[in-house]
Amino acid sequence: MKTTIKFYGTEITLSGLKAECEAIKQAFDKLSGIKAYQTTYSGIKKEGVEPEGTTFWVMFGQHKLREEEAFKSKIEDFKTRIPAIVSMYDVKANLLPEMNQLFKDHVCIVDQRVTEEERAQEQAERKLQDEERNAKALEIEKLMNLKGEGDVTLQANEMFLTISGYFNDSHGMSDYFHPHHSIGTTYAIGVVPKGARREALVRDVIESVPELQGYTWTWSADESLLESSQVGIAPIKAYDGRTEVSYWYELRFSTYNPTMPKSRLFIEKVSKEKIEGIAPTGDKIATCKLNPSKSGIELYFNSKPQTSVLDDLKANGWRWSRFNSCWYKLDNSIARRTASKYAEVPEVNQDGALVEAQENAVFDNFAANNL
Repeated sequence: MKTTIKFYGTEITLSGLKAECEAIKQAFDKLSGIKAYQTTYSGIKKEGVEPEGTTFWVMFGQHKLREEEAFKSKIEDFKTRIPAIVSMYDVKANLLPEMNQLFKDHVCIVDQRVTEEERAQEQAERKLQDEERNAKALEIEKLMNLKGEGDVTLQANEMFLTISGYFNDSHGMSDYFHPHHSIGTTYAIGVVPKGARREALVRDVIESVPELQGYTWTWSADESLLESSQVGIAPIKAYDGRTEVSYWYELRFSTYNPTMPKSRLFIEKVSKEKIEGIAPTGDKIATCKLNPSKSGIELYFNSKPQTSVLDDLKANGWRWSRFNSCWYKLDNSIARRTASKYAEVPEVNQDGALVEAQENAVFDNFAANNL
């Protein structure tokens, strides 16, 4: 194929395969756009040692060429020696070495090399900045007062409920807008089962931690988090010029890291603990558990039960949970009667005799009409 390009006002015809023409065009384009490049020297200045630089393509702005008038003169001379039709052979054998030398001789050079004394001063200043930043971070951590002792590691089928501080970092008078910025460290405030990220579960945590009950909490369904009202003021420089910002707490679910630092507000059990029955003995073939957090009753079989058992469970409204590998149903006296056929049902104090009587009436009515 043949294609035509422009090189400093001169039309050049390229000849070859498509890939060859692209390679030739790139070589000419680099020399044509030489003002968009810079060679950067970095490292330590050493006597008698020639610097080695890296050539960067700069996206914005142009750089003044070295000896620009001499470059223009060399380009005019170079154009007179370009064949009427340029092939890959012409580029590799004759043109490319000269084009690379022209580029190297005249591209802008940015010398970022420093002396050993300057490097030592740089490192000392950077160390001082790091120390100041660490001191500020420690000050904020103490101010937020969330740090506990030790770490928490997730087990299988668990996720963290985390707590951390946030502040509004927006700047309404500029194009920059970052209204949601974290401060300090994110801590584990509890561990919950993997699954639905429910508001009620997070509210249970707040009810268990007296220090969190003094704030107003707002649920964000889109992000599955609870955001508190203002907690305090932190010494942080914001983009709009503030040197102090108001911050709030957020409680979030997280599975990002398997281990997380523990908050001093950490609670061992976020969800209501299951009430477990005894292992199957005698004619019992399952273990029964009560799940107060979901108002449920669950049956766990050591192996797949017989078809007659499965049919009985299905007929009485029990459902299979693939996630927990159990059969479950809303906890009531009717469900317990079914469960008691196959397992020892845990005994719990039953409040509300009226509710129990109503459930018994439902069962008796069902039996009278269907048995």
